[in-house]
Amino acid sequence: MRRLRPSELPRRTLFDALEPDSSHNEFCQLSDLTNEAAVETFLVLRLLDHLGYSDRQIKPKHSIESLTVAKGHRKLHYKPDYVLVVKRLPRCVIDAKGPEENLDDWVEQCSGYCLALNRRHEKSNPVKWFVLTNGKTTRVYEWDKGSPVLSLDFADFQWGNPKFEQIKALLGASVVSQSSPDDVGVESEDFAFTKPPSERAWQLFSLCHRVIWKSEVSGPQPSFMEFVKVMFVKLWADRQLRDNGATRHCFTAHKESVLLPASAVIFSVKWIEAREKEGTVNPIDSILFATLRDEIEREIGLWRKKRIFDKHERIDLKPQTVKEIVRRLEHVDMFGIDEDLNGRLFETFLSATMRGKDLGQFFTPRSVVKMMTRIARLRCTPEHQDRVLDGCCGSGGFLIEALTMMRNQVRANDSLSLHQKDKLITTLCNECLFGIDAGKQPPLARIARINMYLHGDGGSRIYYADGLDKELLSPHGADPEIIQNVDELRDKLKADLRFNVVLTNPPFSMSKELRNESDKRILLEYDLAKKDKERVTLRASLRSSIMFLERYSDLLKPGGMLLTVIDDTLLASSTFDFVRSFIRKRFLIRAVISLPGDTFRRQGSRVKTSVLVLERKRTPSDSQPTCYAYFSEYLGIDDLTPRASLAEIQEARNKAEAEADKILKGFEAYLNGIKGPGLILKASQIADRLDIKYASAQVGRMVKRWRSQGVQVRRLDTLVKPASDPIQPALSPETRFKLLKVTYDGKCEIEREAKGDAIKAHLMYRVKTGQMIFSSIRATDGAIGIVPEEYDGGLVSDTSYSVFDWLDSGTPEDMAYLWAILRSHELRADMQSLSPGSRNYTTYWPEVGSICLPWLDEAKRQDVGGG
Repeated sequence: MRRLRPSELPRRTLFDALEPDSSHNEFCQLSDLTNEAAVETFLVLRLLDHLGYSDRQIKPKHSIESLTVAKGHRKLHYKPDYVLVVKRLPRCVIDAKGPEENLDDWVEQCSGYCLALNRRHEKSNPVKWFVLTNGKTTRVYEWDKGSPVLSLDFADFQWGNPKFEQIKALLGASVVSQSSPDDVGVESEDFAFTKPPSERAWQLFSLCHRVIWKSEVSGPQPSFMEFVKVMFVKLWADRQLRDNGATRHCFTAHKESVLLPASAVIFSVKWIEAREKEGTVNPIDSILFATLRDEIEREIGLWRKKRIFDKHERIDLKPQTVKEIVRRLEHVDMFGIDEDLNGRLFETFLSATMRGKDLGQFFTPRSVVKMMTRIARLRCTPEHQDRVLDGCCGSGGFLIEALTMMRNQVRANDSLSLHQKDKLITTLCNECLFGIDAGKQPPLARIARINMYLHGDGGSRIYYADGLDKELLSPHGADPEIIQNVDELRDKLKADLRFNVVLTNPPFSMSKELRNESDKRILLEYDLAKKDKERVTLRASLRSSIMFLERYSDLLKPGGMLLTVIDDTLLASSTFDFVRSFIRKRFLIRAVISLPGDTFRRQGSRVKTSVLVLERKRTPSDSQPTCYAYFSEYLGIDDLTPRASLAEIQEARNKAEAEADKILKGFEAYLNGIKGPGLILKASQIADRLDIKYASAQVGRMVKRWRSQGVQVRRLDTLVKPASDPIQPALSPETRFKLLKVTYDGKCEIEREAKGDAIKAHLMYRVKTGQMIFSSIRATDGAIGIVPEEYDGGLVSDTSYSVFDWLDSGTPEDMAYLWAILRSHELRADMQSLSPGSRNYTTYWPEVGSICLPWLDEAKRQDVGGG
């Protein structure tokens, strides 16, 4: 009877094939496989036909001889069902069994048969593979190995299924015939696969970004979304390499580079070109992406997952563009290089069109995310699983870190069985991690779902909604699926769903405006929007970051923890004393961690921020205890630009990690009632402002100690004097000037170069080598620098900077010593205490001249300044 070719079989849709109770695959129905003969007829022979083997290459059982093989201590005669012969050499052994037989019982015989065949060829081992199948499970083995390199379930034999693609890449007739007899027994071509540092990944994203823009001529947001689709396939394919028996063993802990068999890598130019020869156009899209999209669509249909891609979405890039992206990424192991990887994708593609302060809403520096998540002390045990929320989740960085930390707890709990661990992790992924985001362009909720999906959770609790809308009204005229998602979230919250922990970084600059009708409805829901006790007068606008404080206080359980990045203006300015009063009314202030001023510099923002750790009061009468405080110097600024050297990047990371360890140690000590790294503030110290430079500062509080230790104390105005070399740039219209700035880490940099007629400032100061530049606005954040030789003659603003010379005489080492002392926490706190305002912490001469500082002996000054 003629065998039916696969093209003649009824073809079901991929959606049908992925149904949980599916009884079909590409070749037959599961019910057809009643015995061994049926497995041979309906599965094995049709598979071999699909793989491209001719009848003369398939030697059936009656055509092959029985050979002696070992089984334990016994010798027995054995022959399999089929041997594939290519170029007159045996290349693969196949044995089919009945559906109820255990394949493990036949591994030794099959391997022994391969050995016996290979012994007949002195210079090579022509048999490379053997296959065992009972129809329900099909395994591919290297001829001399006891563990399979690939295992397929019945339903995996579907067009486009990655495992189906892999078996074709291993055993396809064209693949086997292309290897000459001289190559038999030699490992397949090695494929280098390397995990890059995240800054290298950032560079690769930029390169791919340029490829898309150059070839597709599309805007940044469409380009970003198309690249996200390609990266979705890439990260998924890289994860599959770890699950694939043929390659799993290649990946070991702390190994940055591995060699893989090229045939196992499907995200590659070689795989694309092989599919193109078969007539498939753009196979990354039409095979891999389509398979993943439809698999997720099935989960959406079962209400298990939220939407990531539209039902019929495609990768809308030219095949050559996709191939060029694959060419740049194929040897790079992207899986798991950064828990907030899509945040970096977002930053790379959209920074050209979005302002830095808007970028801050979705991308929080990695070290800050990790520190905050560690301080939250998340728990996941059979008895208790913390429920975590981020109401403005962006790309999901906080939720990914929470997932990672809690999942690792479960995996490390050896008191649990594997079944218990799997069950607990499933609960964690599906019921414990909630994210909300209203971003449309691009759709942040979908990006967060992608990120979660690729890290082990399908984003089942990531909602596209306005996290500030307490009523969570269904959006009028929206897609029914979006309405259903909003309704689901509203119903859960109305059913008193409450959270143990909130981890968040709300947008700094977004506001709700009273003049906007939709905003007005939301503002009316908030106590913080009311200007007077009678709650009659509404504020004209209210920052989203303020509103989130109230929203989270509503959604947290009593005793629940809120950890949020917050603009220091809210902690310090008298304009926002109503915010601090609200915080004290609803929360206990557990910690204030001051972040460096440059924490968000990669997003183009110079907003000074802190991390606020709050505990929702259990009763209104709970009184404020002491509070933990820490001045961070390194968190966040480890996220250097790609121009930084590897040594600089590693040093910054090491400092950030060490500082995070100190903060966690200090916070744990504080909770245990003992002193550790950092400060302990009394309740009275945070009764007004909450910025810790103000709360902990007492001008000159160290003077007495310095003097008791025999250290000379000098006022700053006895050491330096203001230098003045004013210049009016407009009087030199054709002269090109270097305009300088001072960073928070105390370095002078060129902000820009401009001709005199392009400089708006009427008056500026010209600086000289060795002078000190002192930022009048941000010296309290460390913006104090010494002019290097290459910037001699540069200009600084007369309103933003003061420039100092020595009053009498001083060495360069003395100036470096003074620079180091003025940038210390103690002196910066003194400067802030002298600041006449609370928002910008401005410190001008002559007030700053009254600061007292330790003046060590010359040898020690030389030592500090020279170092």
